[in-house]
Amino acid sequence: MKKKIGIALALLVTLYFSCERLTQPRLGGGAFTLQEATTLVTESYLRLHAGQVVPGSTLRVYRNGEMLWQKPYTEADSIVYDSTLAPAHTYTYRAELWSGSRQLARSNAVTVTTLDTTSHDFEWEIIEFPSPYGSGALYDVAIINENDIWAVGEIYSDSNQTWLPYNAVHWDGEKWELKRIFYNHQSSNFIRPIPSVFAFNENDIWFGNFTHWNGSDFESIKLNVNFPSQAKKIWGTSSSDLYIIGFNGLIAHYDGNYWQRIESGTDIDLITISGNRNIQNPVIWISGVSESYKYGVVLQIEKNQRVVKLFGKGKNIFGIQNSHTHPDAVWLNDDFGFISYAGINDSWLVRHRISSYATHYKVLHVEPQGAIWSIKGNGPNDWFAVGSQDVVLHYNGISVKKYFSWPTWDIRYFSVDVKGDLVVACGIVFTSPNAAILIGRRRKK
Repeated sequence: MKKKIGIALALLVTLYFSCERLTQPRLGGGAFTLQEATTLVTESYLRLHAGQVVPGSTLRVYRNGEMLWQKPYTEADSIVYDSTLAPAHTYTYRAELWSGSRQLARSNAVTVTTLDTTSHDFEWEIIEFPSPYGSGALYDVAIINENDIWAVGEIYSDSNQTWLPYNAVHWDGEKWELKRIFYNHQSSNFIRPIPSVFAFNENDIWFGNFTHWNGSDFESIKLNVNFPSQAKKIWGTSSSDLYIIGFNGLIAHYDGNYWQRIESGTDIDLITISGNRNIQNPVIWISGVSESYKYGVVLQIEKNQRVVKLFGKGKNIFGIQNSHTHPDAVWLNDDFGFISYAGINDSWLVRHRISSYATHYKVLHVEPQGAIWSIKGNGPNDWFAVGSQDVVLHYNGISVKKYFSWPTWDIRYFSVDVKGDLVVACGIVFTSPNAAILIGRRRKK
C-alpha cells in the first residue's frame, strides 16, 4: 500500500511540474512572449518573441479563446497582425508553439482595446483676406488653441504701401488681424513673405523668416550656418531640438544654442517634415519634390543626424508602386507614417508602419480631384488631408470623407492643422488674388 501511495505521489508531482513548465511563457533558454505593439480601429499589431526557433514547429494564435490562425514558425521575433477587428472592442490574444501533437510553449495573454471611429460631421466656414495689390496666399497654419491661431504668407492690402505685404494673420478668439513680422538684420528691419510657422505653445512660436515669438517679443534668430533660403517648413520636439528644411535639399538643426547643417544627399526642394515623439526611437521624415514635379524623395533623419533615403530615384523601401511618381506630404503619428503620393492622374493616401515599411503598408484613399499637399491630425483615427482644387479629406479610422467637389470655392490649400474638434486649412483662391482660411468645427453629438 505504501508503495502504491509513493508511486501515485510521484506521478502527481511529475504532472504538477510538467504542467507548471508548460504554462510558463518559455521556450528552451528564452522567453516565449506576446506584447501589444500598436492597436488601431480594426487592426492590432503584436510582437511575438521566442528564445529560439524549433525547426518544423507550428505557431498557433488564439483570439478570445478561439484559434485565429496557424502557420510554420520560422522567426524568433515576428509580428502578429490581425485586421478583422471591430471598433471600440476588447480582445485577448495568446500564442502557442507546437511540434506535431506536442505543445512546446504557451505565451502570456495580451488584452488590447481597439480605437473608436471619429465623427466626420464638421461645420465649415471660409474667410477670405483681400489682396488687391498683389497675389495673396497663406502657406502654413498653426493652432495653439481655439482662441489663438496663426497663419503665415503674403497679403498685399495696404493702400499706403502697396508693395509691402502683411506676412501673417492672427485669430484672438474674436477677430482676425493682419500682422507684419519683421526680421532684424544689422539694425535694419526687413519684411518678406513667411512660408512656415510652428508652435509649441502660445509663448514659443517659430516663423519661417527666422523669427521667434517668446511670449512678449518677436526676436530675430541669427543662424551660424549657411542657410540662404527661408525655412520652408519647421518641426521639432522643443526649442532646443528644432529642424528646418528649405530649397535645394537644405536641412538644419537647432539645439537651443547653435545651428548645424545636415547633409541631405539631395538638391531638390524639401517641402514637408514630420516627426514621431511618442516612441522610444524617434523617427523624422522629410518629403521633397523636383522643380518639374516629376520625381521626389522621402528622407529619414536618424539619431546621429545621418540622413537616409527611404524613397526616391533608385530607392523604394516602402513597396508602393513606382507608377506613383513622387511623395508630396508626410505626417508621422506613433508607429505610423502617412504619405500622399502624386500619380499621373490621381493622388494616393498611404499608411506605412514605421518599423516595417514594405510589409505593412495600406492604401487608404485614391483621390482623383487634385494633389494632396498637407496631412495633420489628432491620431491615426482622426486626421485631415488637404490640397489643390478644394481637396479636403477626413479619415476616421475606417473611411475617408470628402467634403467638397471642385470648384466649390476653387481654393488650393497649402497647409492644415488640427487640434481636437477644430481644423484650419489655409491657401489661395484661384479666381481672385485673395488668401483664404477654411475653418471646420466638429459638431457635438
